[in-house]
Amino acid sequence: MICGLDDIKNLEKTPWREAMPAKSTYELFASAAAKWKDRTAIDFLPTGSPGDEPITISFEQFFMRVTQAANMFNGLGVGTQDT
Repeated sequence: MICGLDDIKNLEKTPWREAMPAKSTYELFASAAAKWKDRTAIDFLPTGSPGDEPITISFEQFFMRVTQAANMFNGLGVGTQDT
């Protein structure tokens, strides 16, 4: 967790592969879902108003939706080398 300037400085001294062992964005999301399953990943305000009741999405829910979207795109013929 990055909480301040000292954390940023320490992170910048850490080799990239040590700080970020995930080899893909999908792997990063999977790791976050495993580590913080029920914690909040996203608080979404439907209209952007501070008075809105937020829609809260956990890391596990977010990863499930990412997986669902990846499977849909794959089913439509989108491959790993497509942009």
